[in-house]
Amino acid sequence: MSLAPLLLLLLLGAVQASHFYGAVMTWYPEPPDASGAVTVVFRYKLSFHSCSQSDRWACIGGGCRSPAPPTEEVVQREGGGEWCQKEGVETRRFLSTGPLQLQ
Repeated sequence: MSLAPLLLLLLLGAVQASHFYGAVMTWYPEPPDASGAVTVVFRYKLSFHSCSQSDRWACIGGGCRSPAPPTEEVVQREGGGEWCQKEGVETRRFLSTGPLQLQ
């Protein structure tokens, strides 16, 4: 057995453990209103290396036309010096039901 695969696994394990980032997002679309606009509530949990990192979501795609900026509420923020976890709720109103992507 070659040592190369074993060394690669050890290297990947060390890199992964040093700066873990994770995200969980759920969304709840409401029925369209009379104009066809859809309000969507996004709930998310994020983990960062530090609390100074941003948690803004950019919307791209044809369905992103929104009459107003999203409203955001940070539900919880914790940090232990080497990590940070945020939980939030963001509400967006879309003028179209076309495809979109948050990133």
